[in-house]
Amino acid sequence: MDKGIELEVKHKFDDQWKSYFNYTFESGELTSDGESERNWSIPKHLMHFGVENNLGKLSTNLDFNYVSERQKVNSTTGEYGSEDAFFTANLIFNYAFNKNFSAHFSINNLFDRKFYASEATDGRNYMFGLNASF
Repeated sequence: MDKGIELEVKHKFDDQWKSYFNYTFESGELTSDGESERNWSIPKHLMHFGVENNLGKLSTNLDFNYVSERQKVNSTTGEYGSEDAFFTANLIFNYAFNKNFSAHFSINNLFDRKFYASEATDGRNYMFGLNASF
């Protein structure tokens, strides 16, 4: 059973600028043979916040994410396995050529933060895409 609470706040400064903040606290349990134990794969704390700017056809978003660490004792060895807490920043650009065609470019993990989440992360990466609707 998962239990938690989530809080979200959005603020629009004017027609061009807006910001957002989201916080989640959660705790989960796994039940096996009638016994419950904490689900350590679920981070207790998640934060997501950022600021968006819209200049007509061009919009930008500076987006931040925080995920808390996760730890669990290995049942075979008795040693802890863990996934790091991490904080990443992402920069996203969107350009609408018209109502049916747009392009986006993003830089994920802007500061090239290294962390472990099941396996070592890739670090900074770039993404480009085109969207068409008919």
